[in-house]
Amino acid sequence: MDAKEKQARFIKEEVQAILKPLGYRKKNQYFYQHQNDLVRVLHFWKWKYNSVEEARFQLDIGIFVPKVAQVFWKSRNLQNPTLPDCLLYLVASDVDPELPHQYTTNDQVDEARVAPQQKSLDDLSDTILPFLSQWSDSSEVVETILSLDSRTAAHWDKAQGLEEQTAALCAIHGQKDLAIRLFAKVWHWRRHNLLQIVQDCGLSASEIEMKSKD
Repeated sequence: MDAKEKQARFIKEEVQAILKPLGYRKKNQYFYQHQNDLVRVLHFWKWKYNSVEEARFQLDIGIFVPKVAQVFWKSRNLQNPTLPDCLLYLVASDVDPELPHQYTTNDQVDEARVAPQQKSLDDLSDTILPFLSQWSDSSEVVETILSLDSRTAAHWDKAQGLEEQTAALCAIHGQKDLAIRLFAKVWHWRRHNLLQIVQDCGLSASEIEMKSKD
């Protein structure tokens, strides 16, 4: 069995053996777990240079909120969201800087070659899954986002839409004043893209315009 075949088997069998009992369902290289009004997303991104001798994958994670997605992407099929659709989009090292950027599968069978695979399972169980489980609904996600310093927020915003999506989520939860304040931060350069979204959130564009000038 070559490295690419081993990697595919590893994800299908060993990774799924951990995730399936927790309620995660597999779709291609994604795993999804639904709870209340959010979806936890795990993605095993395969290295584009994978070969029969060596195959690597990167573990990326996200938090997807369907109500936010419906406001921003009405035309998309979001039954199986990808990471760019997520409110939060992180790589494993964003969760813990000690985690490796990639995990390697090799065509050899010696212990040193198998160790990275086992480490990925340990990292998944000990670090990644507890991190994702800290939120049980989207209101808790908002609280966390609002508490982030600017550097951490940037690392958690790989889809580059965190500020306006958080604003929309605040509006969905009835936090109108906070939603207006967050939209106002990005209004100057995102106004034309946000007009319909603001309207769909039940907010006044004129109020946001005024707030953006404060």
